Parts: sequence; structure tokens; C-alpha cells
Amino acid sequence: MTNRLSRPPIRLSAVLASAVAVGLTVLVAAAPAHASTPSSENIAAEKAVLAKVFNASDQQAVYTALSTSDKALVAQALTHQQATTVISVTKTVSTAAAAPDTVAPDAVVPAASGCWTHYQYDQWSDLGFTEGYTWEQLNWCGNGSTVTSYSRPGNLTGGQGQNGVAYVKILLDRLNLNVGWEVRSAVEFEFKVLNTGVLLQPCMQIRGGASGLYSALRTCNLN
Repeated sequence: MTNRLSRPPIRLSAVLASAVAVGLTVLVAAAPAHASTPSSENIAAEKAVLAKVFNASDQQAVYTALSTSDKALVAQALTHQQATTVISVTKTVSTAAAAPDTVAPDAVVPAASGCWTHYQYDQWSDLGFTEGYTWEQLNWCGNGSTVTSYSRPGNLTGGQGQNGVAYVKILLDRLNLNVGWEVRSAVEFEFKVLNTGVLLQPCMQIRGGASGLYSALRTCNLN
């Protein structure tokens, strides 16, 4: 089984303050995940019924009392999931296995050779309503042309639900591919939306290059 983060996710304010102090890269940006194309005729109705459920003090009771057609709107509303990068921090480290609280606080600088670590923390939502958060970290070393080693700490991979959405588990974990010039590591998570029968399964992926460059994706496709 995959080790999951047992403590709450890192506070954004604390990470931002730390990042500013040491000159790290911190990004806040939105990007589509497995989003479907919203219907202009139904999107307003989907958002309205989703708001009715998520804003209720007893979300399950409100959902249970919905008509069959409104429950169908809730299910459709949950197909427009988006991911927002809340925290994106990259560091140059002395070894690929270094823990985030022991690494040297250097801003990432692509080099001919070295070791790096990237931490990604994403927020997931549908039609503007937050459903939860996921996070992962990738450590890797390269000689400028080839990735020589890599690891992804299980205790820095996990999720947390919100607004009646429960984080269930890490669904797929050992999704790693070293193509030589780049290592690709992905995780698929699972969330359950009340007792709607809807399971949300977002993916996170970090790709680390042999010279220290990286990218963060919202897909489990390693190709």
C-alpha cells in the first residue's frame, strides 16, 4: 500500500512566506484537468443545483431530497473539473533522496548536472466549487543529458476533500517512466462526492529533466 500523508497539507501562508524568504518559485495558476465542454444551455442549471448542495448545512440531506432530474444535473456538473496550482516549489538539493526540510534553500537553476526536488499542491473544483486538494513531490538527479536517479516520497503524496467531497485513497501510485532525458512520475487519486455514486479521479504528474527543468501536468499519461 502507498504511504499517505497523515498530517494536514502545508499551510499556503507558511509556504509563501518561506518561499519569498529563500527566493523559491511559487506559482498560482489555473489549468484544465479532465474538463469536459460545458453545455451553454445547461451550465447555469448545473451550477445552481451544485451550489444548492455544496452551500447547504446538511449537504447529504439536500442532495437526497433533489428530484431525479436535479440529481442528474449534479452528476453532469461534476464532469467539468479544473485544477489550480496553489503551491509549486522547486529546489536544488544535494541528493535526490533529501527531505524537503533538510534541502539547501536554493532557487532552481538548470545545470549540466545536479539533483532537484519539486513539490506540487493542486486545488480541484467543478464550476467554481472546491472539491479538494492533492499534492506530490518528485526528487531526481541528472548529468545534463540523462536522469541518473529519482524517487517520489510516499509521505509527501496525498489528498484532502472539501464541500462534502471525501478523499478516499491513492488509486494508482507506481506510475513512473524514465525516458533518459526526463523522468515522469504520476499519481491518480480518488474522491467520493457524498452518496451520489460519483467518484472523482484526478491525476497529478511531475516531469523532471536531466538538466533540472521540470513541468507539472494533470494527467496520468506518461507518453
